[in-house]
Amino acid sequence: MTKLSRFIVELKERKVRKWLAIFASTSLTILGAIHLFSIRFKFSTDVFNIALVLIICGLFGIIIIAWFHGKEARQSIGRTEIVLHSIIAAAGLGVISLIIFNRPVNILPVDAKTIAVLPFENMSDSKEDEFFSDGITEDIITQLSKISGLKVISRTSVMKYKNTELSIPEIAAELSVGSILEGSVRRSGDQIRIVGQLINARDDEHIWAETYDRNMKDIFAIQSEVAHQIALALKAELTPDDVQRLEINSFDNVDAYAYYLRGREHYQLFTNEDNEIAIELFDKAILLDSNYALAYAGLADAFGQRAQRFGYDETWLDSSIVMSQKAIRINPKIAEPYKALGLAYGLKGFYTKAMENYMRAISLNPNYVPAIANIAGLNCWIGRYDAAYPWVVKRFELNPGSEAAYRAFAFLYMGLELDSLSEVWYKKSLSLKPNFNLIVAELCNLYLMSRDTLKARELIEKTLSVLPDNVIILRSAGILDLFAGKLDKAKEYFLKAEPGSATNLDPKTYLGYIAWKNGDIRKAQEYFDYRIGIDTLIINSGSEDFAYSYDLAQIYSILGDKENSIKYLNKAVKDGWSYPRWSHIDPLFKNISEENEFKIVINQLSQKISRMRSEVKEKMKKSPGFKI
Repeated sequence: MTKLSRFIVELKERKVRKWLAIFASTSLTILGAIHLFSIRFKFSTDVFNIALVLIICGLFGIIIIAWFHGKEARQSIGRTEIVLHSIIAAAGLGVISLIIFNRPVNILPVDAKTIAVLPFENMSDSKEDEFFSDGITEDIITQLSKISGLKVISRTSVMKYKNTELSIPEIAAELSVGSILEGSVRRSGDQIRIVGQLINARDDEHIWAETYDRNMKDIFAIQSEVAHQIALALKAELTPDDVQRLEINSFDNVDAYAYYLRGREHYQLFTNEDNEIAIELFDKAILLDSNYALAYAGLADAFGQRAQRFGYDETWLDSSIVMSQKAIRINPKIAEPYKALGLAYGLKGFYTKAMENYMRAISLNPNYVPAIANIAGLNCWIGRYDAAYPWVVKRFELNPGSEAAYRAFAFLYMGLELDSLSEVWYKKSLSLKPNFNLIVAELCNLYLMSRDTLKARELIEKTLSVLPDNVIILRSAGILDLFAGKLDKAKEYFLKAEPGSATNLDPKTYLGYIAWKNGDIRKAQEYFDYRIGIDTLIINSGSEDFAYSYDLAQIYSILGDKENSIKYLNKAVKDGWSYPRWSHIDPLFKNISEENEFKIVINQLSQKISRMRSEVKEKMKKSPGFKI
């Protein structure tokens, strides 16, 4: 018998093959179970790797045990067996130590927790799914925004990088972020694949990556899980409030969700036509899911924009309030309806209610840029520049490079009478959105208050050549000529603007002034009586909008009723009017401009502005980039 034959016989006698078969079967079962649990509970890959090392070591161990103990009456453990088992154990422990301790060290940048989510690539066959991938991008931004330990760049700032050829480090430098999330979406029937990868923007190295192959109904769970995993990867502590916010499911019906995403895409284009389409799509979402809170919030936003941007009457604000409140009743733990409700209240002049709702939105989503922007804007509008400054800064940090963020700084600096800074930021804003009516009107006001009428006229004439029928620009052109004493020309502009003006921008007071100066007292009184009735009604309704008190102060000044003029000017200042320089040059106040009471009101307001300017300048020293 050869040596090989004797060895095979010996293996059979010691039952080595039988022991190996049992061990292999058990090992494969264990590895399969670990793999399934890893998928379900997201175990680290180290768990599987360590189990594999133990099984390999066990393989050699079982061979040794079978060899020494496979025959009957061979139960004692010899020195050789102990040595072999010790070598296997030492080798196994060494490999496990390498797995656990000798892994690459991932050094995060200091600003790693400032993150931008680039538009996810649409990998679906249908290009109609583009809106869907963009919607997924925005929803992941929303989920990440709920984590208080992260600073998340807004959608408007990242969408311009869709299909960009810029590198990750270049994008990061433009957005001032340390981490970037990119990915792709593929939708096929009821199935969806979402691939995400988090990148250290400084060295272009991966921090985290994952692929999700799920049913469409699991989209929210995927978005929430992505947020959890990114927080973990960036070492951002999740507070109990953060965890609770991430677990709030915002939709149940996938088809309704698809309509909502499309509606939101159109809403954010901010045109009258797209606003109409958005309303139709939000309605379709509600038809499929009558308890879809986000769809009601979308309607509320769209209704509010009708009144704010597109010249619809203010009854749409009442509809916006109804839709917002319905959304809140359905789901009081999402930020969107509170922001929409705040906007409607703000546009109606109920500033206290508006601010309460904006702050509630921020408590539910600490990085929610629309609410942050509205808090900054409302504080500026009512002359609380010191309170506005940190919100303006935060808005800029989360929405860098947008015309709205530049405009917010310009508006703040105009109120603080930092004219050169204001002009720089307004021009930055206009470079991104040329001829935008609100920016042009505000910059024109800045030039008027700084007595630079040549720049004001050049700006308005240039914009009128592009927007000849725009109500806001026509009104600014009228004011410019009115202040210059060109009453007939001013009247032409005001009459052209009058039919489309919102209540607080209605130029009837200016038309009444022109009629008064031209000796048509009866016509002037008609205009004044109309405005007095409107202003009084709105003030008595509880509105905190200073525009109506200021309007009454102007009218009573023209009529020579100095007592009432000062009374309503004081009320306007109390409610937030904060432009003493404008009142100084306003020809409608000529009858009272030399009165002691008028000078006291204006001087006190100037001193208040001066104090806030000093406070903000101190804060600007800590963020010097925002004064350039």
